[in-house]
Amino acid sequence: MNNNKKTKKKRHNGEGSIRQKPNGRYEVRISGRDMETGKSTRISKYADTLDEAVDIQHALSVAMV
Repeated sequence: MNNNKKTKKKRHNGEGSIRQKPNGRYEVRISGRDMETGKSTRISKYADTLDEAVDIQHALSVAMV
């Protein structure tokens, strides 16, 4: 059986996601918990290139731990 479809993979908690906006910029979103209050929080940052977005995603995921 030929399976040409790409399968989506679930991301781990706190890994975040990167998507390209219609204006060409990239949005990085990460969910986590505020360590002081214990409440859920979502951080969203923008980047001009995919490489910048990956760097931001890595920095935010480390900061959320």
